[in-house]
Amino acid sequence: MFSNDHNVEIIARLISNLKRYGELRLKGMQLDVVSKLALVLTLLVVAVVLIGVASIVVLLLSFALVFALVPIVGGAVVACCVVACLFILLGVLLVAFRKSLLINPIARFLSSVFIGDAPEDEEQDESSNAKDGSIYQNNF
Repeated sequence: MFSNDHNVEIIARLISNLKRYGELRLKGMQLDVVSKLALVLTLLVVAVVLIGVASIVVLLLSFALVFALVPIVGGAVVACCVVACLFILLGVLLVAFRKSLLINPIARFLSSVFIGDAPEDEEQDESSNAKDGSIYQNNF
C-alpha cells in the first residue's frame, strides 16, 4: 500500500512539474515575442525619424542644386525641371530594383529577428568556402 501512495505522490508531483514547465515555457515564449516586437518597433521608429531627416536634407539639397543650375541652364524653371527629372529617374530606378534594394533586405532582417536563422546565402557561401579550404581566399 505504501508504494501505491508513494507512486501517486510521485505522479502528482510529475504532473505539477510538467504543468509548471509548460507555464514557464509559455512565459518564455511571450517574453521572446515581446522583445522581438520591441526590437522591430524600435527600428521602425528610428527608420521613420531618419527618413524624415533625410527627406528634409534632400529637399534642401535639391533647392541648392536648382540654384546652382540656374546660371548654367539659363533659368529657374529649367533648373527645376532638370532636378524634377533627376527625381523621376531616381524613382524609376527604385521601382525597377525594388526587390533587391527594399524587399529582400527587409525580409532577411525580419526572418533573422523572428526565426533566428542565418540567411541561406551566407550558409552556402561558408560551406562552399569550407569545402575547398579557402575561407580567406577572396578577401583582397
